[in-house]
Amino acid sequence: MLLSLRNARLQAIVPVIAMNLAVLLGGLVWLVWEYDNKQSSAQASLGALARASSMSVSKIYEFAASGMRQDNLAGAARIAQVIDSKMQQVQPGLNQGADVSDRDYARVLAQLEEGGLFPGTPIISSLTGAPQWPLSLRRANPADSTQVGLVRMLSVDEVQRPLEQARVKPDGMAWIIRDDGTIITVAPWRADQIGQNVAGQLPAKVLRGGAERLVAATFDGVDYLVTSAPVQGLPLRVAVAGPMSDYFIDWWREAGMLGVLMLVMTATSLYSGHRQWTLLGQLDDANASLQQEVRSQSAVLNAEIRERQEHEKLARVLRNALEYSGSMVLITDAHGLMEYVNPAFVKATGYDLDDIIGKRPSMLRHPELSPPATGLWSTILACRSWTGMFCNQRKDGTPLWVSATISPVTDDSGVITHFVAVEEDATSRRDGEEELREAKRMAEAASLAKSEFLSSMSHELRTPMNAILGFAQLLTNADNDSLGERQRFYADSILKSGNHLLSLVNDILDMARIEAGRLSLSFERVEPDQVMAEILPMIAATAERRKVTLIDEISGRGAPAVEADFTRLKQALINLASNAVKYNRTGGTVRFSISHGETGPVRIAVSDTGIGIPEKRRTEVFQPFARLGAEASTVEGTGIGLTITKMLVEAMGGQIGFFTQENLGTTFWLEIPRAASQPVVPPPAVTNITTTSIPCRMTVLYIEDNPSNVELMQEVIAQDHCCACTLLTASNAEEGLELAHTHLPGLVIMDINLPGMNGIEAVARMKADAALRHIPVIALSADVMPDTIRTGMKAGFLRYLRKPLDIGEFRKILHQLGEIRS
Repeated sequence: MLLSLRNARLQAIVPVIAMNLAVLLGGLVWLVWEYDNKQSSAQASLGALARASSMSVSKIYEFAASGMRQDNLAGAARIAQVIDSKMQQVQPGLNQGADVSDRDYARVLAQLEEGGLFPGTPIISSLTGAPQWPLSLRRANPADSTQVGLVRMLSVDEVQRPLEQARVKPDGMAWIIRDDGTIITVAPWRADQIGQNVAGQLPAKVLRGGAERLVAATFDGVDYLVTSAPVQGLPLRVAVAGPMSDYFIDWWREAGMLGVLMLVMTATSLYSGHRQWTLLGQLDDANASLQQEVRSQSAVLNAEIRERQEHEKLARVLRNALEYSGSMVLITDAHGLMEYVNPAFVKATGYDLDDIIGKRPSMLRHPELSPPATGLWSTILACRSWTGMFCNQRKDGTPLWVSATISPVTDDSGVITHFVAVEEDATSRRDGEEELREAKRMAEAASLAKSEFLSSMSHELRTPMNAILGFAQLLTNADNDSLGERQRFYADSILKSGNHLLSLVNDILDMARIEAGRLSLSFERVEPDQVMAEILPMIAATAERRKVTLIDEISGRGAPAVEADFTRLKQALINLASNAVKYNRTGGTVRFSISHGETGPVRIAVSDTGIGIPEKRRTEVFQPFARLGAEASTVEGTGIGLTITKMLVEAMGGQIGFFTQENLGTTFWLEIPRAASQPVVPPPAVTNITTTSIPCRMTVLYIEDNPSNVELMQEVIAQDHCCACTLLTASNAEEGLELAHTHLPGLVIMDINLPGMNGIEAVARMKADAALRHIPVIALSADVMPDTIRTGMKAGFLRYLRKPLDIGEFRKILHQLGEIRS
């Protein structure tokens, strides 16, 4: 059907197109014939005019020439021109002997043959002011056998007026042209063309052939048709031109009429064809619409059939999924009345369908254990899903904890029609959560106990070591005469072993704090130069004893700052530097270097020239108490320094690693995050504490409950030659506060862990008392936990000294305070 409609359209349009093409071709043929006819007419008209004009010019010049041939040479001597080496001419009205050798008709006489004629260009008469056209003739003089040139002047009436009559009126043009191309005259008269070569005015082919040749040319923006004819007996041609519009105006009109006719016919044909095409198209569209409607209805029907089949298939799948699902599924209507429960629900609760259908789910809630369903109805009525936990009760009354997700079901208009609850048995999970909460409480209690144990161990270990190391320092610092050489050796050994034991205790406590997550870090902008300034003096003495050279390639290099805890970074680098010195060769080197890019972390490396680490033991480097064979040597160590260093670096967000070669050395490196770019604030200036030769005279109150520590303090002050202080002691904070009110001492030294009121509470009371707040208080305690130190400094301690006491440091502080008070 569709194909036949298309054929009908073509059958209606093809005849119209064929008719228009036939008319167009006929019109074009007629126009070509008419153009050819007009061209032939123009050629005949202009050719006849050119031939007639050439005959007229020929007669004028021939008449003038015949007169000169019959002239008596003797009587015509006054107009004769003698042709010799110097040409002279006497013209009418001129004196004998006037020089006319510059005239073209005079110059050419010598070149003419006997009886030859030469038409010259016009000259203006000095008598009349009108142009005259010379005609030269060469004749032999019988009297003396010389050649004589005769000249005849032709007037305007003889030459110009006949040429005016020869041109096509009123816009035509005519020329008399010499064979060499020189224009003799032109009509209408144009003085600018006289004597010019015709090549600049007319096509060259105008001067060739007869009057049958018709050439197009343009003058002053007007198109002309030009033809020419030769003048018989003279080297002249007459050219005649007529405006092209005079001959072809009819052709343009006829072409225009043909074009109008074609437009009218085309418009009529287009309108007729358009109407037919439209009618056929409407019929075609109607037919296509009917077919499309049939296909659409068929597609809808097929889609509905497929959709119903899919729905039935999905319903079977969902039914099977609900029936065989391990999750409990409950469906209610829009009012909350139960319509369906799956077998898993029946099995878990013990209720039958008859017990459930038509009732509300609230009947299932355990009256005592189930938590309130906060926000349930507001959520599902807002068409959102709600998730929570219920405690239901089975049919036999036993509790059943369930994790439920309740979702609304809406129709196409968005109205809620049902609610679906999917529940999972959460009884075991709840029991597990209770166990986890209990385990968490136990872990937190264990962590607290571990923290308290660390604090207690730190205090209990440092308290006796304070006396041991204190008295050992007093012995080693005593005068040479008071101790024998052997006793001094004993004292040095006690001090050395005690310091080693203190280092071991510090490392173990640090590692325990890190593992317990109680490591306190204070991040700040740290300049590598500052760290090196404190590290190098601390290891310089050990390096000197072992004859190891320290090479610092960090200080003064403009290395970028890092973001770290200054104390812990220094501790990590001291551990690496101490190991590099201890495990180096005699005469070896330890090199500190730094590397970094434009961004990213900063790498600090410590390299030694020791024996390196064996390949088979490199995996043990960061394991605690693994000394990699050094335990059999004389080098002291705990074996946990690198373990703590790794923990500290990673706690600061960095990384640590190493590379080693046996018998060549080892390089340990650590990468620390780069600090943000900001102006570096210089650290406050530290005033060096120096001893004074003036004895320190003031009252010192020492509050300490351990008798050994009291005795140590008495000996420290008694053996100080620059100190003349009076020492008061108290065994508890209450007694110490009373002594402070009574004696107003210049310095109070206080332990933290005191019976009754502790040291932090005591210093807080002193700072709140107007009579005591001016007295400086120094803490001297075995409790070195970071939290305790921060709390004590906030409470008002001037300094916080750790046990075991560094006697040298204590004496510097004592002397400084004594100097200030004096």
